Order: sequence, then structure tokens, then C-alpha cells
Amino acid sequence: MQFEASKFSRQILKKIELSYGKFYFLKNVIVSEIDEGVVFDFTKAKPVIEEAIKFYGRNARLGYVSNRINTYSVAPQDWNKFYNERYCIRAMALVAYTPMGQTNIMIEQLFIKNRVERFNSLEFAVHWIQAQLEPQPVEACSSLLKETA
Repeated sequence: MQFEASKFSRQILKKIELSYGKFYFLKNVIVSEIDEGVVFDFTKAKPVIEEAIKFYGRNARLGYVSNRINTYSVAPQDWNKFYNERYCIRAMALVAYTPMGQTNIMIEQLFIKNRVERFNSLEFAVHWIQAQLEPQPVEACSSLLKETA
């Protein structure tokens, strides 16, 4: 399902269209839809990262949803460049609609240091990301502190 056709499209605060894909900025989530046949590497990610920093600020607590409506490839070795620059993505949801897409995601997960989940539904992915970014209640935090003491 294309993001703009989903019920979440009302949450779009900013849309970026580049020659290789579309990127949607929500309150604390970035959703990408990369075009068919693209090799998505750090060079292509950099302009989106720069726009995100301008829009959200450098220390924003963000989630990322890769809505894979098209077949494309990712340069997994470029994840190290992302982490070396200290860009902050708290959680990632990777959505694939085909068995081959799900297999590709399993391989990519080996290179990703963030909390990452794979989905076959955009709706489940967005809900999961939003839940990951919600602050924990004070009671939950204090009970964790007691357990470690």
C-alpha cells in the first residue's frame, strides 16, 4: 500500500520527492518509498538525513519506516557510515509485501544496529514504530530501577 493512500497520510507534515523516491515526515517518524530498481546507498540517504536534521533537529527521537512498495536494493555496508555519523534512529520498521522482499529484509537486519522489525502491513509497522517512540510511564521506569538495585 502506498503511504499516501493510507489512513496515515493525514499525519504528513512534510513530503520530499527526490529522483529515487519519496520521503514523508510525520511527527516523529520518517516513511520512505524508494523507486523501482534503485540502489539505495548512503549517497542517496544523505540529502534525506540533512532535511530530517533541519526539520526535526539533530537530537530528535525518530523512527523510520521503509515501505517497500517497489523492488530495490540497499547497500548494507553503508549502515556503518550512518552509525559513524551518529544519526539517531530509535527504531526501524521494514515493510515488504512479497516473500523475496521479506528475505531481503532478513539479510539487511544483520547489518542494522537499531531495534528493527519486519512487517507485511504498513498499518502494523506505523503503529509499532509509534509505540516504540512513546515515553515509558514513570511507574514502569521506577520499577525497572528497583529491579536493578
